[in-house]
Parts: sequence; structure tokens; C-alpha cells
Amino acid sequence: MSAALERQEQNQADSWQQAANTLWQEYLQAHRLAMHALLQEVSDPLQRVETLAKLSLALDRTFRALDQGNSALPPLQVARQLLERQAAFIQEHYPRHLPAFLEILEPFGLSLLHDAAFANPPATPSS
Repeated sequence: MSAALERQEQNQADSWQQAANTLWQEYLQAHRLAMHALLQEVSDPLQRVETLAKLSLALDRTFRALDQGNSALPPLQVARQLLERQAAFIQEHYPRHLPAFLEILEPFGLSLLHDAAFANPPATPSS
């Protein structure tokens, strides 16, 4: 597998994880502040329940959105592992074909770096 493609995949995973962690921490801080304000300022029980329901829904949606974004990474990892296994299989069973396999795989990996559909996969619809 192309070292450049591997680095890009790892950079995307790291960038996503950093962004997701930042968003999650910021959301949790806002959620705590909202809960504190709710407990301190809202005395009507019905209004408290409605506000708690909204906060719970927002928490669930935020968590799901972050989880959905992260789920785009494992297929890339699976694809990379599959190609690595294929290379090992070719090396073990068809060693004379390994140079041809690598000759095709390297430029293919580089071409994916410039493929807009691969670099920016379509967003999955939220539920």
C-alpha cells in the first residue's frame, strides 16, 4: 500500500478524532451549564421535564452524529488490511507476480488521493 495513502488515512483518522474530542468536550461543558441552570432557575416541574427531555435528545443526537462521522474510518482500515493480506498472499503463493501487483497498487493508491469521491465521501443521512 502506498505510504502516502497510509499517511493520509492516519491523518484523517487523527484529525477526525481531535475534532470529535473537541466537539464532545465543548458539548458536555454546555450540557453541564444547561443542567446547572435548569436545576437552579426552573421551578415549574413540567418545564423541568420538558427541558430535560430536550437536553437528553440533544445529547443523544450529538453522540450519534460524532459516532456516525467516526464510522467512515473503519471501511478504509478494512480495505487497507485487505490489500495487505492480498499482498502477503501473492508473495507467498505467487511471488513472481508481486512486483506487478505493487506496480499497479502504488499508482492506484496515489490516484485515490486525487479522487474527489474518495477524498470526500458523501455524508450518511442521519436518523
